[in-house]
Amino acid sequence: MSRQTETEIATITTDNPYVMMDNQDSDNDTPVVTATVVSTFPSQTRTIYINGLGNTCVEVPSELAEKALQIQSMGRGIKCICYVDLVFNLVYMLYGSVLGFIFSLASASGIYSTYYQSRSLLTCYLCYQYIMVLSKLLTIVFYIALTDSDVRNTFHENYPQIPLPENLVAPIFMSSMLFFIQTYIACYVRKYYNLLPKSGEKKYFVARALPSV
Repeated sequence: MSRQTETEIATITTDNPYVMMDNQDSDNDTPVVTATVVSTFPSQTRTIYINGLGNTCVEVPSELAEKALQIQSMGRGIKCICYVDLVFNLVYMLYGSVLGFIFSLASASGIYSTYYQSRSLLTCYLCYQYIMVLSKLLTIVFYIALTDSDVRNTFHENYPQIPLPENLVAPIFMSSMLFFIQTYIACYVRKYYNLLPKSGEKKYFVARALPSV
């Protein structure tokens, strides 16, 4: 029986942040664990095929392999979320919204972070996601507060130009749905953020991809 049938071999690409090409230099703060071409299969390591290097398979620590594979599987989803946010924010900006311009920059930083695997760029987009979650929560609180007749009358007196729906059940329900969706997206982005390697962290390993022999 061949080794490939005995062992699950997962695939990542060369732009994965946990792959360092053999011709790349690591910075002084980043410890490097040089991966070896597959020969044995210890239980503490996992075999990974690196797409773009011919038929290169390397063995890396299991913890590193899991992070690399999660980054690989989540990357497209993060890109999609960032691009959708960018489109909507650009539309808001065209209607004269200053926040639309600011949020567009945050979305653009999220897009760049997926290409350059940068935690610092993704930090800006993650903060934007937290702001969106907070805004959705405040919207729910606002509509719930309006169910009180005194609050509703006071709002009408102060802002007579703003129409309010007679029935607040639908706005509260829709706001709640948007809040849960936004919270899920924010948690997804945060998970991706936590998977990105930190420079200088002792628990951060980089698998150096060796050319096939």
